[in-house]
Amino acid sequence: MKGGTTSKSLGICRHCRVEEAEIRLNYARLNLCGKCFVKFVERKVARTINEYHMIEKHDRILVAISGGKDSAALLHLIRRIMPDTEVICLHIDLGIKGFSDVCRQKAEELVKYENVELTIVSLEDFLGYRLDELTSRRRRICSLCGLMRRYILNYYGLAYGVTKIATGHNLDDAVAILWDFYIRGDLLEALKFQPVTKLIHPKAIPRIKPLIELTDFELKIYADIKSLPYTLTQCSFGRESKLNRRKKLVESIELMYPAFKHTFLKSHVKRVSPLLSGLTSRSINWKSCSRCGMPSRGDVCSVCRIKKSLKKRG
Repeated sequence: MKGGTTSKSLGICRHCRVEEAEIRLNYARLNLCGKCFVKFVERKVARTINEYHMIEKHDRILVAISGGKDSAALLHLIRRIMPDTEVICLHIDLGIKGFSDVCRQKAEELVKYENVELTIVSLEDFLGYRLDELTSRRRRICSLCGLMRRYILNYYGLAYGVTKIATGHNLDDAVAILWDFYIRGDLLEALKFQPVTKLIHPKAIPRIKPLIELTDFELKIYADIKSLPYTLTQCSFGRESKLNRRKKLVESIELMYPAFKHTFLKSHVKRVSPLLSGLTSRSINWKSCSRCGMPSRGDVCSVCRIKKSLKKRG
């Protein structure tokens, strides 16, 4: 399995020195039993939250619940590590046949498991179309999906008065996204991608990525050990997306150079970003959309332009 292995023949757990190890983390050269692995993951996320000051006592957090393993682990970890933090959960039903119903079901099972409330937002109600209805109208369907999800999270976050939005970006996601920015030479976008986003506009809620130092492999094992409800079903549009292709490429490098992903992320956050910080003086002067009031690079935001275009086409 990517990033590590699970086996009953890994010897004694490196941490407790008592139980039989079941999980091998190649990048850390660690063999751990199930209990010690859970502690390892939880300590790592707690350290990430503290290092980047992601969650403060007064924070009200909106957690994006997709139905997958990452958001399931995200919600569980925040509630376990920061039990006194107020959490609001939101699931976006994209309306993709054979995918969205499963995701919605798992999201509902998860919040019941965690005993928290869930708001479900339908893209069809919000935009007037399901995502799979837009494939013939929009070429870059994954980009549209990402844009709409970011907008909806921010929109409802403002409505609920949250102070931060927590997303389930993991280490594999982060490195694949940053890799693409560096290859394209898009240093401004690379600079903006951080464990905690900066406040760029009064209505742009800061986003936090508590799972950014955990791999796909670690999150799946953690979710399975904790028996968290999630689906492995992949979106039919995203299976061969640019992000997934990048992740496969990065994984092939990781096989040759264990800890490559961790080193890449740390280099970006601790070394490269400070050097690029001078670019912020040339960053975009964000405005307020003249139609919806949300953050926009121009007089009208991308979502309002899309809504107008779809309305014209009928």
